[in-house]
Amino acid sequence: CQGRLKQLAALDDRLAPVLELLESASIQVAEAAASLEAHADRVDLDAARLEQTEARISGLFALARKLRLPPEQLPEEQMRVQQALQALERAHDPDRLQQETSDAQARYQALALEVRAARTQAAARLGAGVSDRLGALGMQGARLQIDLQPGEPAAHGCDRIEFLIASHAGAGARPLARVASGGELSRVSLAISALAAQDNPVGTLIFDEADAGVGGAVAEVVGELMRALGASRQVLCVTHLPQVAACGHHHLRVSKATQAGSTLSRIEALEGNARIDEMARMLGGAQITATTRRHAREMLNRSAASLASEGH
Repeated sequence: CQGRLKQLAALDDRLAPVLELLESASIQVAEAAASLEAHADRVDLDAARLEQTEARISGLFALARKLRLPPEQLPEEQMRVQQALQALERAHDPDRLQQETSDAQARYQALALEVRAARTQAAARLGAGVSDRLGALGMQGARLQIDLQPGEPAAHGCDRIEFLIASHAGAGARPLARVASGGELSRVSLAISALAAQDNPVGTLIFDEADAGVGGAVAEVVGELMRALGASRQVLCVTHLPQVAACGHHHLRVSKATQAGSTLSRIEALEGNARIDEMARMLGGAQITATTRRHAREMLNRSAASLASEGH
């Protein structure tokens, strides 16, 4: 290129700067080549080491294909296999295994005793707290007792826990699951929920007919209890009792209808006269009368006055 450009530059002076650039580039390329040659003379390439490295890489990729793993996961697989091998090696030492088993049992027993002590204290508090609330729920003199007995070791400890109840004053405590009626179970469940909610950070509580088996003044107490819970969190209650529904800040009616062969559920917020009519229906059945409507209005007014006095 330089030779041809010299001939052309002799005919055209405008090519002279280009010729100078090529001559300068030629000098720099020659210097770069000399530097690379000098560097190559100083580097001692180990052909055997290169061959060993390539063989190692090839072996790793072959192993990864055999194990059906990405090559980058081979170190983790090696660690897992080594741990399994160590476990097998320890299995050949019965004395060591026996010592590890004894140590594990001792740790378990110590933790189980701590859990039992905590449970004993919690059971006493829960039993006393629920018993206090059962009186307000129409079970005067009823007493809940949590019985702790030694049981088989398990993940939750080695205690066998049973809820006992004395339905009235002077009665002996018997297993709750055997002697309690449906209404009594509902009230015990509600009392436990109300007590546990005080220390439970959950923001929403849902009661599905927790007032089953109760009525009259007890139903009103149930509604007031749920309203008290609603002062610090959201409470949703499914109920068929007007005494409970009257205590709610809001009243939602759930209904079902068949449309195009499918059953659909509908939730409707009730306010004003619509809520009064629904309360009257809950009081007197399908036939709404002036008396049931007046009674419903009185219940709602009484509940509203109570809410106002509580600052809600």
